[in-house]
Amino acid sequence: MSNDSETQAHIVKYRTYFFVLLGLCTLTITSWAVTRVEIGHFAVTAALLIAATKSSLVLWHFMHLKYEKKLIIAMV
Repeated sequence: MSNDSETQAHIVKYRTYFFVLLGLCTLTITSWAVTRVEIGHFAVTAALLIAATKSSLVLWHFMHLKYEKKLIIAMV
């Protein structure tokens, strides 16, 4: 049998999803802007940092990783 604490639903406000979506859109525009500016090798580093930030937002909020146990977070 499963434990009730593992199957408990997490209620997230729409406001949180809106701000995460706004952040993802902002980071996408920033990523596009970095490709338009001639900044040399820094462009690759900036693009990777932006991509890592976007993926962490998706993992943390949309996949509800913030509600998981620390061992699972460490594995990811």
